[in-house]
Amino acid sequence: MPLGSGTLPACAGSRHSRRTRSGRLPERQAPGIPPRAHAAGYAAGSGALWLVWLVTRPENPGPTDLGAGYYWPVWIMLVWGIALTLHALHAGGRLPRLSPGRPSSRGAGDR
Repeated sequence: MPLGSGTLPACAGSRHSRRTRSGRLPERQAPGIPPRAHAAGYAAGSGALWLVWLVTRPENPGPTDLGAGYYWPVWIMLVWGIALTLHALHAGGRLPRLSPGRPSSRGAGDR
């Protein structure tokens, strides 16, 4: 192609090289892992945390063992569950996407 023709050749990885025989682009598929796989990972991870807590806690804590038997996995499961919920809402289109180039609401002088 001559340099001044105004068109670019189709590269191997470009979207123009993936056109079907009818000239249309293929349907765009959502990338990533399905939500059920995320939920299954959360359930397996929560079960593993619960099992570690169950095995490592004392059966009969003494009166001076403050916090012994405390169910500590709840904090990990809570943060993980909130992150998973926000991710699912975002992937489902229920949360707006913030563009990386978007200016912040604070002005330059508000530091």
